[in-house]
Amino acid sequence: MGTIDRGGARHQCMLLGLVAMLIAGVAVHAVAGDTRLPAAIRFEAAADPVESFEEFVRQLFVLQLDAIGVTVGQPEQARIAIVVAYVVVGDTVEFTLSIVDDDDGRIIGSTEASAPIDLQLDRTLTERLVALFQTERVAVDSIRADETARADAQRREAERVADPEPEDQPEPGAESAVRAPAARAPSDPPRTAVRSEAAGFPRFEAATGAAPIVPAGRASEFFGVGYGAVARLTYRVPLAAGAVGVGLSIAPIRFVRTEPELGSFFRYVVPVTVEARYSYAEGRRIEGFVRLGIGASYRISDSSVAVERLSVVLPSAVGGAGLSVRVAHRTQIAIDIGSTAIINLFRRDEQIAAETIIAIVPSLQLSRRF
Repeated sequence: MGTIDRGGARHQCMLLGLVAMLIAGVAVHAVAGDTRLPAAIRFEAAADPVESFEEFVRQLFVLQLDAIGVTVGQPEQARIAIVVAYVVVGDTVEFTLSIVDDDDGRIIGSTEASAPIDLQLDRTLTERLVALFQTERVAVDSIRADETARADAQRREAERVADPEPEDQPEPGAESAVRAPAARAPSDPPRTAVRSEAAGFPRFEAATGAAPIVPAGRASEFFGVGYGAVARLTYRVPLAAGAVGVGLSIAPIRFVRTEPELGSFFRYVVPVTVEARYSYAEGRRIEGFVRLGIGASYRISDSSVAVERLSVVLPSAVGGAGLSVRVAHRTQIAIDIGSTAIINLFRRDEQIAAETIIAIVPSLQLSRRF
């Protein structure tokens, strides 16, 4: 994971909190006669909690929930919970909002997004919250009706106890309907751990792209500029200053001969390598990375050429560095300046000989993290 600029995030969230406090001065009127639904707001941080961000979100959501008849109070009295799972990476926050039925821990619905920490963050959060409640309106209304029936039953039972009559009999089903909300200490952990992948660190990255193949050194005497492709899958682990990954890369190459009689044995090669990657400025719009890998290349024989003395599987190594630019949520375009070294093995005078073929491989890739 990239460096988390918590100082900057706290300052920005404090500024946003002041904006939310100003908004709190505006009276919000609920619909007359509307039944209030008790709720709680809980936070789940994928990394270290950012208190200023949580306080800002709490103030913002209390106002918005009050406007739709949901009252944020004591956690032990809540019937539903709005769970905010989040991670702050650099100047961006990725979050998941979920509505949870606290009676059984059932997740009613959730939505996820990411946004820069700026003066538009309150708008993004509010829009997501409103959209979530609109989408799950039927389920929320059902819980509200259940809470209303429960409150009415409790009120009737209280009136019956306060003014008993000999002939007073409880209504059928009223005893079962009267049920005090289950008490839960505020320090108890949430019943349901709500944390989507979007709110955590993306462990996998898949990429594909294309590249020209530029022979270097002695290989340039035999080959001209060719072309190739690349496909890779990487498993990633967050670090304090970035992320490290290990994965598999497949990069087929089509060498182009400069003269028909030169290099005819080396036309199609498919390097398959295990790569280690390190990325820095993780989570920012522009990231940097370096990579290094070793593996083997499979040489596809040309049937018109005698290849009895040539090895089919050749040792290979790759390396490179570049930049990636985020163009959408967890989608990036990467410019990679890399090189591939292939050790060509063959027999000469009953002995094994080797020569190294080096190519510069500048590629353009599209990647997706998940």
